[in-house]
Amino acid sequence: MALSVEQCYRVKVWNLQCKYSNLSEKYLNNILLGVVCEEQLAHLKLFRRVLRLLNRYDTRDILAEGTDYNVMTYATIISLLETLTKKY
Repeated sequence: MALSVEQCYRVKVWNLQCKYSNLSEKYLNNILLGVVCEEQLAHLKLFRRVLRLLNRYDTRDILAEGTDYNVMTYATIISLLETLTKKY
């Protein structure tokens, strides 16, 4: 059974949430061991902000590639999605 475009989008965002969880766990483990990395924290904050945008995106705009339900275009959302996927 093939997934719809909206379902594929949700799966990709879910995978990024799992990556964020793993990165957060690594950061917390470093803190417990006494290793504080400000750069790692900055990356986590940025990741969380972009993840919030991706989660709030209304998938009804995907097929029309418009902005009826969102402020950002689908192309911008895909760019954010790909950037997070490649970077982390």
